[in-house]
Amino acid sequence: MDKLKREWKSDMETYDKLINKEKELHEIMIKCMVERDKLFEDMDISEDTKYQKNLISLINNVMWERKISLKQTEHSLEISFTPKIQRMLKDNDKDN
Repeated sequence: MDKLKREWKSDMETYDKLINKEKELHEIMIKCMVERDKLFEDMDISEDTKYQKNLISLINNVMWERKISLKQTEHSLEISFTPKIQRMLKDNDKDN
């Protein structure tokens, strides 16, 4: 991580924002998983309507987790896409 931070030295404000967003997304992911565990505990197969309701909640939770996971990936890529790499790509694009 230190190397990555050094790569972002020219734009620390953006780097800090991205790191904070990554931490926020991680916390949301944990919340999502805790909620999913609770949903599993609340499922009562013996009562069809309650079971169905909990199953729908579980499905919604899984979808939420997937969205957050994609956001985490997006932000991880943004962090890895350092100003140096951006310049290299921009320079390479000019050559073509």
